[in-house]
Amino acid sequence: MIHVFGHKNPDTDSIASAIAMAWFKRAQGHDAVAFRLGEAASETRFALSKFGFEVPPLLREVRPDVRHLDFERHAPLSLSDSILTAYKRLGDASAKALGVTDPEGKLVGIVTMKDIAMGFFSWQGDRLKTTLSNMTDGLDARVLHASAEHIEGRVLVAAFYKDTLIDRSSIDGSTIVIVGDRYDVLEHAVRQKAALIVVTGGLTVPGKILRHAREANVTMIRTPYDTLKTARLIASCAPVSDIMVKEPLISFYEHDDVSEAREVMTTSRHTTFPVIDAAGRYVGFLSRRHLLKPNKHLVILVDHNEYAQSVEGLKEAEILAIVDHHKLGDVVTNRPLTFVCRPVGSTCTLVGDLIREQGVQPPYEIAGILLSGILSDTLYFQSPTTTEEDREMSAWLSSLLGAEFDVDAYAKELLKSGTSLEGQTVESIFFKDFKIFRDAGTAVGVSQIFTYGLEEVEARREAILDMIARTHQEQGFDATVFMATDLSSQGSCLYYKSNISGLVTKSFEIQEYQGVFIPGLLSRKKQVIPRLLEEIGLSRQIS
Repeated sequence: MIHVFGHKNPDTDSIASAIAMAWFKRAQGHDAVAFRLGEAASETRFALSKFGFEVPPLLREVRPDVRHLDFERHAPLSLSDSILTAYKRLGDASAKALGVTDPEGKLVGIVTMKDIAMGFFSWQGDRLKTTLSNMTDGLDARVLHASAEHIEGRVLVAAFYKDTLIDRSSIDGSTIVIVGDRYDVLEHAVRQKAALIVVTGGLTVPGKILRHAREANVTMIRTPYDTLKTARLIASCAPVSDIMVKEPLISFYEHDDVSEAREVMTTSRHTTFPVIDAAGRYVGFLSRRHLLKPNKHLVILVDHNEYAQSVEGLKEAEILAIVDHHKLGDVVTNRPLTFVCRPVGSTCTLVGDLIREQGVQPPYEIAGILLSGILSDTLYFQSPTTTEEDREMSAWLSSLLGAEFDVDAYAKELLKSGTSLEGQTVESIFFKDFKIFRDAGTAVGVSQIFTYGLEEVEARREAILDMIARTHQEQGFDATVFMATDLSSQGSCLYYKSNISGLVTKSFEIQEYQGVFIPGLLSRKKQVIPRLLEEIGLSRQIS
């Protein structure tokens, strides 16, 4: 699956371009899903609702996790499966280990070839507790009479004469008897009501003895194997639960980070580790070799190309494409990719152009959400970042919406929907659209909000200044700015904290004070960031 997403603290352009780009990739036959990297603003929710979209799911990180590795996913063993079944399954699958699960599928133990070998060497033949099914499967036996499915007893190879067995009281109801063509011993075992009689060599049991076994309700099976082989194999009919490794088990959840799994593996003496899901159910086994080439998340970035503005773990993902209208950032790749970056007012303009270039006509809702991103990011073409390409793309998208769609009325509704500050904390207002810009060792943080009138902003002046000061100190920025853009007066008030004396005066050629209004200042990207970064750089050169 391809993850398509915009920047942190997403605006309408960021989410709209992600939705449209994901649709475009699906139209090309790819599995693509749009995500967001933060809360959707009220303006964005208005646009999504207008054109019938749900808010995209939140994406927290794209680090590869265990579930994306090509680890071994062999079917598990049940607690009642025989040791011989485990041996065969390990061999057939060329697996180093198999999980053992309870009836709910939860991991309760693991089995390796080493465990099987140790089990054989440690088994003394004193007791065997298993099922009739395991016995018949393990010994390739045929049931002559069955009285119970569960078998338990000490194993006796009846190599003695009958009198010797009688003298030693060797056979009783807790004895599993292995016997060949010693019919007197066989008759004695029936009379003693042995727990199980295993007749070896594929011999035919006399009808009289078989009838007595049925009358006495004694379980009897016949195997084609000779007595030696039967005695050697019978231990393998025990359930795998007898030899499995139980707690404590070092296991990984499917959603554990690969980096965390790697760290655990490097400090452990084990080489194979079980993988379980969130409910503790067995999934498979992971070994060190599976970490060599993890399957990375496939991602497409829209409306940004900097690590600081992107999702956690981006460096560990495979970037397929970037579509952006900002300056070049610090994102690097080790493979060629599709990179579209032009100085337009909205990323939605670029996504729309990609769709149109392929001769594809987007459906009504995609045209509408693309238009919403353009109207929002260009402030209905009032932002200095607006280009003729934005206007032309808007005209094309509007034509797809039909003549009855009133673009002017919708644009005003859209912009107004995101301007109210009522019911929001200063922190949520400040970080709703907060971006960090870095260049040549300089770091600047700028928050921007849009309003109709500045009264609500001025009423929170002290709280805003306190938030700026705390953010400036905690993040170690060279400058931290809160930019309140008034759409009605087409300008912005600036509240700020800077390590450079007179930075606002030098950058904008005005007399600076907190809340200073600068007419025509609408674009953070084009009018604020370049001037701040340039002035900070000059100040450092002078000093």
